[in-house]
Amino acid sequence: MNLDSDLQPTKLYGKTVSSVSNRDLQQAMTHHLLQNYNIRMNSTNKYFMALDPVNDLEIIKKYRHLVYVNTNQKIDLIFLTTIQNHPICWYIDKFHDNFYCLKCQFSSNLYQGTVLEGEYVDGFFLVSDFLVYMGKNIVAYPMDRRVKLLESIIGPDNYHYDPVTDPFQIVMKDFVEPSQLISFVKTYLPTLPYQQKISGLIFRPNEKSNKNLIFNFNSNQRTVFPRINTDIVHPTPIIPLTHIPVLHTTDDEKTPTPTQLPQLTPLLPLVTTVPQKINHALHPQVRFMLFESGNPDDYQLKLVGDSGQLVDYDYALVNDIKTSQYLQNLLDEASPITKRMGICVACQYHPKFDKWKPLQVSHDPPDHLAQLL
Repeated sequence: MNLDSDLQPTKLYGKTVSSVSNRDLQQAMTHHLLQNYNIRMNSTNKYFMALDPVNDLEIIKKYRHLVYVNTNQKIDLIFLTTIQNHPICWYIDKFHDNFYCLKCQFSSNLYQGTVLEGEYVDGFFLVSDFLVYMGKNIVAYPMDRRVKLLESIIGPDNYHYDPVTDPFQIVMKDFVEPSQLISFVKTYLPTLPYQQKISGLIFRPNEKSNKNLIFNFNSNQRTVFPRINTDIVHPTPIIPLTHIPVLHTTDDEKTPTPTQLPQLTPLLPLVTTVPQKINHALHPQVRFMLFESGNPDDYQLKLVGDSGQLVDYDYALVNDIKTSQYLQNLLDEASPITKRMGICVACQYHPKFDKWKPLQVSHDPPDHLAQLL
């Protein structure tokens, strides 16, 4: 396969890009997305229903939901992958099954298989879901955890927007708690550059459900919104998770790493809870036993307890690609027995995240929790 011969120049939102002209290549990529990530061109992994003011408000109150804007645009994909050792950023028009090769610039490590879902609106590709991260399907993760990871994926350390060549700027939609809804609608939404395209809100369950509830401003605002204000909303200030344009963090907020990818915390809570916390002021570096959890970038940290047995303490901080790859390679090279017994690693405490970040393998035994208090 000669990738250059399979592409032809075309226009996409006013910019020159390349589209796939080889039908076999289109079908191969469509098959790859389906077989590896369960992504279909003619459907999505969630469904949408109009918010029922009688029944759904109780559901929103009972189960945690995140709220974001609805623009009523078709859902497309950004797919970062590698073909013939070349990093490729694909823009996939799911409705027409078209693939466009863009010049968007992401951190090189993300081209191991990363899929973002969203829609084009007025010069922006608004990301509303994060489906695949570095070759691993993460749709089973709670939405708030995917949002935290996504926030850094398309932040300034991992994504560069070029207004000359890129047909759009990739940003993520703001996800807020229902408790912030009043400020979100009345204060924040009017500041967005695509505010005229916002038709309503979508209430997304944080986990264990694909049912998204649509609140339409035009038909529902007069009757339902006052009830939402009264029933589930408290007028707290809006603190959106992301902004347009993407803002750089200050120097004192940055961790000393070239990129910042937040950790994905586990799907299930720890079986064993540890009431005591390490005195990190006295012990900024600690030796833990590290174990796989079975989920991307989730590594369990254990210490020696009072009985001499290992006890669960926390999950490791993996907030950059370098650490992520180091730990992946470390576990890939470990024998099955070593994985079951754990690997002793020296970790550094990071106060910003209140987490411990693996630094290197240690040949000494893990620390005793009682000696770290």
